[in-house]
Amino acid sequence: MGLLDKVNKNGKIKKTDKTVKKKEDSLDVTTIPDKIYHLIEKEGKIKLHDIAENLSMSKRDAEEWVKMLDKQGMAELHYPTIGSPIVKKIGHKNEKGFSLSKTTKLIIFTIVVVIVVSLMMYVLVQRGIITNG
Repeated sequence: MGLLDKVNKNGKIKKTDKTVKKKEDSLDVTTIPDKIYHLIEKEGKIKLHDIAENLSMSKRDAEEWVKMLDKQGMAELHYPTIGSPIVKKIGHKNEKGFSLSKTTKLIIFTIVVVIVVSLMMYVLVQRGIITNG
């Protein structure tokens, strides 16, 4: 009996057939990067030392694996001024409810710098320190 024989006329798997079982939300995680990625996906945001603790490895080893995931674009590794490094799921919303990409942050920073420099130039021209000419 093939798989097509197990499907009823509506296109759904027959429930009476005991050989077809619904697969639960089980995840066969085998490699260290898979385990780390699964933790990050599950938590959304997790401290690096918690990853090391959960997987019974050193913080240094956990950091090396997370750096690899960061380079591959699978996670974001952040080093705060104080405290343990934080690993975030790509696109994870911050505490304020939104996230900005690095490119967007760079564009905003550039616009602010241009505005500040323009205002400084205007003030210097108005005071006669710099002349138009």
